[in-house]
Amino acid sequence: MKKIVCLFLTVLMVLSLLCSCAKEVQGSAGPQGVAGVDGKDGVNGQDGKSAYELAVDAGFSGTVDEWLASLVGRDGENGAAVVSVEKTATEGAVDTYTITFDDETTATFTVTNGKDGANGSNGADGNGIASITKTATNGLMDVYTITFTNGSTATFTVTNGAKGDKGDKGDKGDKGDTGESGNGIVSVVKTLTSGNVDTYTITFSNGSTMTYDLVNGEDGEDAKGITGISKTASVNGVDTYTITFEGGKTATFNVTNGKDGVDGDKGEKGEDGKTVEFRVEGEWLQWKYTDEADTEWKNLYETDGVPAPEGLVSVRFVANGGDMKGNSETVYVTTGTSIALPVPEKHGYTFMGWFESLSNTYPVTSPYRVHESKKLYAKWEAGAIITGTKIYDMEDFLQIPNNLGGTYVLMNDIDCEGMALPIIGADSTTPFRGVFEGQGYTIKNFAPQSNQYIGLFGYNTGTIRNLNVEGFIFDIQNANTSDAVYVGGIAGYNAGTIEKCAAIEGDIHVSLANERRAGLISGESSGKILNCFATGTINVEQPTNVSTWALGGGVAATNRGEILNCYANASISAYGYKNNMYGTSHFGEAALICAANESSGTIKNCFVMGTVLEGNHRVGDIAGRSDGTITNCYKDTNVNIAQDSGTVYTYATAQSLSNMSKKTFYSVSLGWDATVWNFTNVDLANSVYPTLIQN
Repeated sequence: MKKIVCLFLTVLMVLSLLCSCAKEVQGSAGPQGVAGVDGKDGVNGQDGKSAYELAVDAGFSGTVDEWLASLVGRDGENGAAVVSVEKTATEGAVDTYTITFDDETTATFTVTNGKDGANGSNGADGNGIASITKTATNGLMDVYTITFTNGSTATFTVTNGAKGDKGDKGDKGDKGDTGESGNGIVSVVKTLTSGNVDTYTITFSNGSTMTYDLVNGEDGEDAKGITGISKTASVNGVDTYTITFEGGKTATFNVTNGKDGVDGDKGEKGEDGKTVEFRVEGEWLQWKYTDEADTEWKNLYETDGVPAPEGLVSVRFVANGGDMKGNSETVYVTTGTSIALPVPEKHGYTFMGWFESLSNTYPVTSPYRVHESKKLYAKWEAGAIITGTKIYDMEDFLQIPNNLGGTYVLMNDIDCEGMALPIIGADSTTPFRGVFEGQGYTIKNFAPQSNQYIGLFGYNTGTIRNLNVEGFIFDIQNANTSDAVYVGGIAGYNAGTIEKCAAIEGDIHVSLANERRAGLISGESSGKILNCFATGTINVEQPTNVSTWALGGGVAATNRGEILNCYANASISAYGYKNNMYGTSHFGEAALICAANESSGTIKNCFVMGTVLEGNHRVGDIAGRSDGTITNCYKDTNVNIAQDSGTVYTYATAQSLSNMSKKTFYSVSLGWDATVWNFTNVDLANSVYPTLIQN
């Protein structure tokens, strides 16, 4: 550093000396020198390359316009949203449901209902859908869980569309030719079963088809149904679809789409995919779009009903006991169609119109425009256009014998307060031959006058329906006749029809020397007793040394006609005199449906509970003696038959109270009509019995 400073000082000194010398020798000014020539300009640099040229250098092959068009991004595809879930097939115990998406693709899943139990035990109820809930989301895939009425579950998936990134807008290119349409799946249908191989036919949107064989499990293993079909890969125009089966097994197949055409004008931005959610609301399975908050829930189909065919909606008419007069209870139409509403009829009622709720709110008029699947309920007003004489009280009732062929309609319950009523239809020459419509009302606490045919009605050849008799007490010790005596809560002798009637907590005691036949519904029936039940006590006894028959039955003492769809819960005894003239023969017969089913008699679809206390000739569960037909009858395993002597006859299949409390016992085993009987919440162990729907 010191050397540099010294050098700098030395230079300064030299310059100072030179300047001094110059001043000393300076003379007058000389001529001015000529200016120097300017230097030459440098050579221009090479122009920089454009973005297009750089792309060419990088390997792009094409024109400028083609390069600009290549900068435009493609729109994302729309997601597939669920449009409907419908039951489309039933084979044996297996129901098949089809899920339809808004891109017209479909997927199916199956529901296996309960099978019948072995050795006559009741099968489990079939599975209905209780709810459908979205339970998981993984990327673009939503998982829905279906919960069935028996508590089991199944799942299916919905793959939503990914929203594509919007490409940069490029210059408009020339319009290219239209590419061929790709193939989409229209339907997957099982078209053949051979042994344990099911053949499914897949139909594509261009009309072509292909088949796929599914080998089911061997050695009795249940067949595995398809639970979902989804596109899982797409490479160079070839889409790969994966089929998922119930057991978790998968299989794939490929669909080759048409080649893309030359790029054309830039298309509009695709709409975002929509997701769907489901719920069970009352009796309806409903759906709506999840991302549209103001969208109302729409009815898909009834949870216990059959879905409408694809593209249609259903209208179901619930007539509430009315007659549709030949019109269908369910119609299927396209959305927006207007239909004429039917006009049903119901005896003893005026039709007030159709309503959208069971509580008679939201009335509708004809023609009715259908926007979604609906249930319409008929409203009735009792007594408005009844064709017949109205019975409001005891005074009206006592006028019936004046016209035994008339039509009568009971308008209220009547409490007779122990009054001994005159017999309506005293005998076979003057029977009741008209119609008595009870409308579900009750005549109670009555006693009959003395007669050969004893009951609310004596001898019936007409029709008695929808009537209840309750709390009646008959103590018959004098019949004013030497002939056989017939005693019944509703009719002493029935040669007509007794339908949808009940004898409740009746008490009949007959102590006569005459031949005597007593039943809680009828003493003897050569007509029809349909859909009736009886509870109470029968006691028929022989007071003296007379050789006559004593018969007691829960429904009828003797049946020469039809007893169908009935039950009795009673205590029965019938004791005849032991006559030495006949040696060891006895004359008492007792059973819980009828004491004697004669050769012309039919008993079918009945069940019994209670006790046969004694019968000193022939006793039994359904009948003490049967020369006729008894089919499909059941008894409580606790039924007790304590005969004094003689023979016990068994015609019924024993069932536990728990089995006899199941809905399927009535709907399947007995084959009872759910529009006639209410057996939904039966619990026999706790004295909750089937009841009649009387209208």
